[in-house]
Amino acid sequence: MNGAKYRADLPKYLYGIVALLNARFDEALMELELTFLYAERYKQSVRYEGVVYFDQKLREAGLYIGMAEELPLSALLEASFGEALQRFCSAAGRREEYIEELSARGGRLFVNHGRADDYIVVAKNVEVEDVGA
Repeated sequence: MNGAKYRADLPKYLYGIVALLNARFDEALMELELTFLYAERYKQSVRYEGVVYFDQKLREAGLYIGMAEELPLSALLEASFGEALQRFCSAAGRREEYIEELSARGGRLFVNHGRADDYIVVAKNVEVEDVGA
C-alpha cells in the first residue's frame, strides 16, 4: 500500500453511471434495496441497512445516477444540499439538530447525484454487489 488511510471526512465513491431498475423498501427491517443497470447490461444490487430516511425519487424506475458517494452526515447542512435537507427535515418531522443525534448513533449520509438533483439516503450501512448480466 502507499500509506494512504481512509478519512471519514472525505467523500467515498460507491457506484455510478447507472439506471435504476427497481427499488424495494422493507419497513420491518429498515432496508432499502436498489437494483441498477450499469453499461446497459450489468446489474448491481445496492442494499442500505438501518435506513432512517431515503428520497422517494429513488423508487422511480429509470432514474439515472451519475455517481453515488458517502459523505459525513454533517455535509447535509451545507448550502449545496439545501433542498435535500429541507425534504429530509420535512419527512422526518425534525429540525437540523437531529442530524447531530443521528450521527452520534451511527447514521451515515449517502448521496446519489442525478441529472437534476441529489437524492439522499440516511442509513447505518451500505453494501454494493455486482450481480452479473
